[in-house]
Amino acid sequence: MTAFIDTRHGSEGDIKARSVLDDAQQEQLLNGFPRPVAIIDTKGWPVSANAEFGRITGLGNGSLKIKHISTAFRDVTEDYLCGVRREIAQSKENLPVVKRDANLVDCRGGIYCAHVAFCRVSLSSVLIMMTLVEWFDALPLVESRIRALRFSAVDRKILELLAAGCSNGHIAAELHLSRQGLDYRIKSLRDRLDVRSRSALVSKAFTEGLFTLDTWPPRMIE
Repeated sequence: MTAFIDTRHGSEGDIKARSVLDDAQQEQLLNGFPRPVAIIDTKGWPVSANAEFGRITGLGNGSLKIKHISTAFRDVTEDYLCGVRREIAQSKENLPVVKRDANLVDCRGGIYCAHVAFCRVSLSSVLIMMTLVEWFDALPLVESRIRALRFSAVDRKILELLAAGCSNGHIAAELHLSRQGLDYRIKSLRDRLDVRSRSALVSKAFTEGLFTLDTWPPRMIE
């Protein structure tokens, strides 16, 4: 792995910062990580990357010099990185980690939802280390969003309150519905999802990906 200094991209401060780590240090730093990782300058131009990062994104094998990080991560623009740098600068930790979501287009054109993390390479460097924490196919998420948006605002709220374990009386009061009106809506939801009970209705909604994961109280995908 070879670091480079390309005067076409980045400020003088960025170029000087690239020499903070020599080639051997960069290789040791990057290849010691179990996840795909790259070092980028403050404007989003990759300086170096480990083999796994290059394999997934296509930003490797000599292409680092000519491809901006947004070639693979469409959201990671200069404005996006400005926000990351502000979060890092405001943190009281020595080497703070900023976690963000981003859309990844891999080297074969596949589209993924990705979770990425950023931190400074060192306290004396303006370079940023970018780690691809996890990524998953975006298509099922898009399909889930389309299905979820087909429910009315009232039906969405009913499903959320049912998933939170609220009673029919509480839901009716919360949504200013009569008990008969609520019963009718719940029956319509059961028919729509082809289930027979209230508990099965909630389970089927989760199975079809209509709810976001790891949130409480439960929220439907927007």
